[in-house]
Amino acid sequence: MIAKSRWLIALLLAASAARILASQGIPSIHPEDPHRLQRDGQTWYPVGYYPALGALTTDQNDYATYYKTLLDTLARHEINYLRNAFTMGQQYGNAIVPYQRTGPGTAADGRPKYDLSQFNQAHFDYWFDVVSYANKKNIVVQIPLLDFWHNSRWVIEKTGDPTREWGLKYDFYQGRNNINGVDVNTHGEWLDPADPVFEYQKALIAKAIETLGGLPNIVWEVANEPKSLPDGRTDAWLAQLADFITRYEKSLGLKPHLVVPRDIPRHEDTPGHWLDPPARVHAELVERFSDDQPLISDNDCCVETPPADYRRHKAWAALTAGAHVSLFHYLLYDTAIVHSPDAAEGMRYLGFLNRFLRARQIDLAGMAPADRLVSRGWALARAGEEYVIYLPSGGRTRVHDLPRTFVATWFNPRDGSLSPATCPPFTAADRADWVLHIRRPASPPDKGADPRHETVCGNGDAENDND
Repeated sequence: MIAKSRWLIALLLAASAARILASQGIPSIHPEDPHRLQRDGQTWYPVGYYPALGALTTDQNDYATYYKTLLDTLARHEINYLRNAFTMGQQYGNAIVPYQRTGPGTAADGRPKYDLSQFNQAHFDYWFDVVSYANKKNIVVQIPLLDFWHNSRWVIEKTGDPTREWGLKYDFYQGRNNINGVDVNTHGEWLDPADPVFEYQKALIAKAIETLGGLPNIVWEVANEPKSLPDGRTDAWLAQLADFITRYEKSLGLKPHLVVPRDIPRHEDTPGHWLDPPARVHAELVERFSDDQPLISDNDCCVETPPADYRRHKAWAALTAGAHVSLFHYLLYDTAIVHSPDAAEGMRYLGFLNRFLRARQIDLAGMAPADRLVSRGWALARAGEEYVIYLPSGGRTRVHDLPRTFVATWFNPRDGSLSPATCPPFTAADRADWVLHIRRPASPPDKGADPRHETVCGNGDAENDND
């Protein structure tokens, strides 16, 4: 019976996936540049903006309209990437959860115990609606399938109300909370492929894949912030589950999605995780560029939301380091915050980055950090062909190894406007931040390129001293 059920699931998913994948591609590692991602055979640059990790489930009472409001707002600001957790590992308040609470007996929060062999279909249907809607908005969703943060202590947040407390005490897999004999009491047990809990973790992941795996706009993440154990058990656990995800997708006839951390490093392992100054983020990302992996830098370290100017500076610090950015705005689970001027400003600044790449028709594949080629600012370049230079505080810059003839354009990252640059010296209009784009003239001219935003310069101009 189980084999027949799996066969039927595979048949239905394969048919669904064939229809979806005919028009939209699954993100993958760029075949010519391991630092980049692609979709539909084109270089794809993810720009992310995301709320508290439980915003779509644990922190939410509105399961009908919140996700649409959030995704509509992101899309309006040209944000194309969202990270949020499939489950936070326990029920908080009246949050939706993936398991049925059947009893007999009561869990630590005073409600019926979970039956880990019976899924709550409403949870999976809700996530299908979320990811499907994101697909319509051209937004890719990075989905941590499991969460470890709530296991960091027995009780993290004491409120006096057991239905609104956090911690391992309320975990699905803690012995008091389920009727299946699964009993996890330590980090080591929760992260042990030899522990009985591992099969239940795999079953939950399999159900998520069966529900969502036919959708293209997904990057799977094994788990949010698993604790690194000194014996290497965490890495083994992550590797086995990452490979299980891919193996199970293939068994259903699906094209595999990328998996964090096997294909893309974890956010906590990528520079910039701790609200570092943009200059430090840039320098550390440049250093990590030699790892030959796509790097997505965020600021998921704390409840505080950094100023919008910081969000803008960090986005360009990442781009010119050959990396990507996905910024964390904790309170965004509140619809009022989604509509707030602060959120709008931060999203708008990030969206301008994608607008710049499209307007200037920049293919980032093959471009690398090249700060050594400029006397001021941070540079990403294909030396002798194309340069993106960010000046955090304006000023003049000299650019070395320019082509014999080149086109220069200024981009204002604060309002999204383009303007022609004068030939060297390259001098920003003021002491605010500016972006300078330099490239060889296209032959034939780029379709859609607007010559009003370009200045054609030659080597004679480039030789001027423009410090």
